[in-house]
Amino acid sequence: MYEEIRYEVEDPVAVITLDRPGAMNAWTDTMECEVRDAMARAEADRAVVGIVVTGAGRAFCAGADMKTLSALSEGRGDARLVGHVGGAAGDRPDAGSGAATDDEFGGRFPWVMRVDKPVIAAVNGAVAGMAFPFTLCCDLRVVTPD
Repeated sequence: MYEEIRYEVEDPVAVITLDRPGAMNAWTDTMECEVRDAMARAEADRAVVGIVVTGAGRAFCAGADMKTLSALSEGRGDARLVGHVGGAAGDRPDAGSGAATDDEFGGRFPWVMRVDKPVIAAVNGAVAGMAFPFTLCCDLRVVTPD
């Protein structure tokens, strides 16, 4: 169902794995949509009591995908990947039961704070760039130097 993440429910926990290990799980628009969808699925599932987000391979997430950033610098691509998500709130999927838009808090990832279940970032290696504020919006961060 997903291209860039894995979603598994290991009762009673939903595990969302950023799954681009060859790119150190660099963040893309596709990944963002899939993470939002998986969070919404986990939130709606009564059997799930918590959500863990982790990365495949040796990194949690290296930040924005450099191929996307290169395309932006050359005038190609969608500028939504860098900084605040552009466009109207209705242009992007939303997770969490709150109807408020991301603009209420500012920034790219505050929607994570509106998820009704605990969200834990299991940081398994490098976390950089835009992935850092993502982890800060999670309820808890568990970090390993590996």
